[in-house]
Amino acid sequence: MAKRGRPKKSGKRTKSGRLSRAGVEPKIVRGNERAMAMRERFGSFATEAIGRAYYEGLLGPKDDPIALERFRKGVELATEWRKHFAPHYRCALNDNPRGSANTTESHTARNAYHWMMREIEALDQAGFGSWFHQMVLAFNPDGGPAWLDRLIEGTGDFADERVLRLNIEALDYISTHRKIADTKAVDIPLHMCHGAHK
Repeated sequence: MAKRGRPKKSGKRTKSGRLSRAGVEPKIVRGNERAMAMRERFGSFATEAIGRAYYEGLLGPKDDPIALERFRKGVELATEWRKHFAPHYRCALNDNPRGSANTTESHTARNAYHWMMREIEALDQAGFGSWFHQMVLAFNPDGGPAWLDRLIEGTGDFADERVLRLNIEALDYISTHRKIADTKAVDIPLHMCHGAHK
């Protein structure tokens, strides 16, 4: 005797026989209490250290175009750096297709890479490397670096303010143009690589 098949799931069905999702509340995966509190406090700037610094006015008054430009330049450089040097994490709930059929690197992508490498080298040679990595390049989604957390909470000291000032100087130091089609690639300093130790 053949085994009985799996019973049909209950619920309304479409004309084709599939279960209807009409009226079904979508599942929303929310963070833990700390993540929700961070989101409530910093809004869309919660998951990046430089975003929290901008939101709190530590890069300059929020309505000041200079502060916004500092934030924008930092995010742009960090985004490009992470494409090549940072570990890549993927949420287990993300079921989007992985990879791409297009393996051709565009001229724009090459320019962006060389721009990033040039700016990282310039920042390192100017002495901003380690501080800039802490606030801008490194992943700090839940808080940190410690000196920035203290400044946000109003408990920072002179040393913390000095590190922030160095980061602001570094952000102002970044070049914004990308006319670098003929720029040669440079080797990134080892200590700037994520996870590297001196």
